[in-house]
Amino acid sequence: MNILLVGQYETEGAPSGPVAYARRLYRELLELGEETDFATYFYKSSPRSNLWRRLFGEERVSRDPKVARFGAARLVARIAFGGYDVVHLVTRDRFQLAIFALRILFRAKIVATVHGIVADELPENAGTRRDFRLEKLLAKHADGLAFVSERHRARFHKRYEIAALSTTAPHGVDERFLAVERQAKEENAPLRTLFYEGWDDVDRGLDAFLRALRETDANVEVVALGAPRENYFNDERVRRIERALSRDELAALFADTDALFKSTTVESFSMIVLEAAAAGAVPVVSENVGAADYFDHATEAIVYPSEFIEEGVAALGRLQRDRDELARRSERCRRVGERLTWRRSVERHLELYREVRERRVR
Repeated sequence: MNILLVGQYETEGAPSGPVAYARRLYRELLELGEETDFATYFYKSSPRSNLWRRLFGEERVSRDPKVARFGAARLVARIAFGGYDVVHLVTRDRFQLAIFALRILFRAKIVATVHGIVADELPENAGTRRDFRLEKLLAKHADGLAFVSERHRARFHKRYEIAALSTTAPHGVDERFLAVERQAKEENAPLRTLFYEGWDDVDRGLDAFLRALRETDANVEVVALGAPRENYFNDERVRRIERALSRDELAALFADTDALFKSTTVESFSMIVLEAAAAGAVPVVSENVGAADYFDHATEAIVYPSEFIEEGVAALGRLQRDRDELARRSERCRRVGERLTWRRSVERHLELYREVRERRVR
């Protein structure tokens, strides 16, 4: 099968969840012997980007000759004449509107990974209009859609009428998180909790979390990872990390982390939840987080009702007071990470590729 992955391919800094997914999917497909190329785009932030390059440019991105950056017109031509069976949109990017505009030219089937639902994440306004339009085009015109959790898949199907084939293919866990050696803690030590705030425009609810935490006597220390938002509720128990961490740095941070807290924001999967679990940090997540599908709520991760963030904060207090329960859940969460491998994820993707390639009617 001849496959083209299309999306972001960062070569500097720590890649985000979707970009880390795209890079790992590409590597796994190559290791399985699949004929795979990776095409990215001349974004405005790209080195030497200008209007000409964003339309007609082409350059190597890395030492790998199969990874290249294209302008929109050059990319459309590559898809039309490259002999690909499947073109997989691995991250959501506005330049992909050009692909759907000229879809009639392509023999290749179009598959997309739906990392999140735009309407759940962004307000609809002039600045996000193209994001909403792209999502509607994916729902209407893609041949195949890959979702990372069943609840995310159901939510998307409820919002849109789609004719595409679809599958659920959760991200795999990076092996370095399974190798984390946890640091011993004293019995009465504070519960070290990581709150992932991220670097995008999505409000993940740190303010609401800190306000709920202020109302309790839970012995909790918080590390907030991500860019600070304006006017967030300050709390002396919070330490901020405002730069993106490499995968090794994040694994080292988890060695001293007891729990990961995810607030009420709707998130399709959240790779960091699986990474935390694999490293033995117990996820405490709302029912809006798709990764909740992969845990036994009674014995592994803790899932609280999305409308009651205070119940999630209360769970942190219980984990701090009952170290035996924390240890049991930590060990069971690591086993979840062992089960969700990248190889299993890629096999689900390949099944979808084969199905859409053999399907005659779009």
